[in-house]
Amino acid sequence: MKMLRLLSCISVCAVILFVSLSRAWCQVAVSEPSGFFRIYIPSNNTSFLTLPMEVSGSDLLEQLNGQLVGEVDQEVADGIIFWDQNNQEYDAYYKADNTGREEYNGRWFELDSGTNWIECTNSLNPGEGFWLVNNHSDIELFVSGWSLMDSTFDTVLKPGLNTIGFPYLFSLCPDAAGFAASGAYAGTNQDTSDVLIYVDSTNWLLAAYPENTWQSSTGGSATTCWNITSAAWYQNKSTNDFIWTASRPYADLFSSASNAPQIASIEETSTTHSVVITIQTTGGTDEVVEVFYQDVAVAGCLDHANWAVAAQGLSDSGDYLVWEDAGDIERTPPSNVFSRLYVAARQDQDSDGDGISDARELLVPSFSDTDNDGMADTWETNYFGGLSQSAEGDNDGDGISNRDEYRRGTDPTDSSSTRITFFVNAASGREAYDGLTRLVTALHGPKAAIQSTASAAETNDRIEIASGSYAESGLSNSVVRVVLVPVGTVQITP
Repeated sequence: MKMLRLLSCISVCAVILFVSLSRAWCQVAVSEPSGFFRIYIPSNNTSFLTLPMEVSGSDLLEQLNGQLVGEVDQEVADGIIFWDQNNQEYDAYYKADNTGREEYNGRWFELDSGTNWIECTNSLNPGEGFWLVNNHSDIELFVSGWSLMDSTFDTVLKPGLNTIGFPYLFSLCPDAAGFAASGAYAGTNQDTSDVLIYVDSTNWLLAAYPENTWQSSTGGSATTCWNITSAAWYQNKSTNDFIWTASRPYADLFSSASNAPQIASIEETSTTHSVVITIQTTGGTDEVVEVFYQDVAVAGCLDHANWAVAAQGLSDSGDYLVWEDAGDIERTPPSNVFSRLYVAARQDQDSDGDGISDARELLVPSFSDTDNDGMADTWETNYFGGLSQSAEGDNDGDGISNRDEYRRGTDPTDSSSTRITFFVNAASGREAYDGLTRLVTALHGPKAAIQSTASAAETNDRIEIASGSYAESGLSNSVVRVVLVPVGTVQITP
């Protein structure tokens, strides 16, 4: 058996402080976070791992089946190794292929089972340790699933050796993992206390001052921290089981309301390595969906309130819609990140009527609106130095309210800042976009119709119309008060 090696740990994620939110999350239609993480294993190596989320599909092996390599010879096939904590022994399996029996190809069988073909029936939960064996070239595995949202997660630790990992998408040091509070066995030295071994670091739990803290076997407090997918050995020195209760280190801000869209599946394409997301909608005729994303580093953590917009204006007449993440000018391609999480939300839900969805105000820091006046806190602070100005007020006396200046992107402290440019594009535009940019970005994009754009504009605003054919049945007087600027050949038909 190859030497088992733990993944290296780099740094720890800072503690996230939970803050009270002004809008009840149960009122906002947002899915629970789903996403993927990657596992890199060098050629002819074994990696000691854990699952930091609940994997999608029936189990982990189903996802790995198309990525790891099977062989008829178990000694050169890729494999998976479990630790049986009840019997204190390894359970090793290999992926079979080219066996001459089609029913066995692509399945996982116990090592040294000979012609008995004892198939693997093990399953993995978040926070369990295991090993993946790569007997071929370097490989980067793609694993998708759902971020664990249980407030606590229990793991039974048997007397003797156990393999564990932190079950949440969060990097942390052992003192923050909750072992002592769960009843770990503390002593005065390494021989008389529970022992935690990870990342080539051996640590023991000290009973004396500083009470119930992990100490390094080389002296001093334990400072080496777990990466998100890193596993560890835990030696329970007592003669009884004890239950390690890990607490969720981020807030659960995500809705299970019946009107919330849900992410049904996440898959990586084999050619471009983009990510295809299938979203289950509620089927409402007015439903518009937007997708948020958050990248998590291998030594990072899920931040419950630090998302960015990935897609907007998604709609479908059926029960499902499909969106593909290939990255864009503001978003790194998913093939280049360790882990990315997504949430889907109702873009058409806007309780304060400011043109910005409730989900965006609560998930994206730059749109946070704690005083519910329809103006982002960061915008108010930037222009007014705080949140004291009212939405209906007119700070610069130009006849445009502070809230309308926020919506239009003009300066509320400068009376000459009144004209803005909107963009219309029959090909790439969507009515859900705000019309403030020529190109579709994470937050903006051109509108599709001239009339709707003119209705959103103020007198003397400029509307740039991209080349194309526009079906406009009866343009109203709102078009007369704006400046239309065609770019190329523009054809308007009734």
